[in-house]
Amino acid sequence: MTVNSSEGSRGYNPATVKTNRAANGHRIGVKLGRFCIKNGIPVEVAAHSLGVTKWTIYRWFSGASEPHRTHGRLIKKFIDEFIAE
Repeated sequence: MTVNSSEGSRGYNPATVKTNRAANGHRIGVKLGRFCIKNGIPVEVAAHSLGVTKWTIYRWFSGASEPHRTHGRLIKKFIDEFIAE
């Protein structure tokens, strides 16, 4: 997966980053958030790839909700495929 560098910071305001850092890092949605923030992956890309809304992604990033097991597997695949590139 290639991400256009001009899209890198899209959607990540300081409050989003702060909330993600304060959340439980053992949760898969929070891990997704840290991965996306670190690698400049826009929320739109993650949401489209995982078949959910941007709002859902933000809730996962913050730890406010936990992805269903099926989405957890998709998140792991999303991260693995990005790393493999």
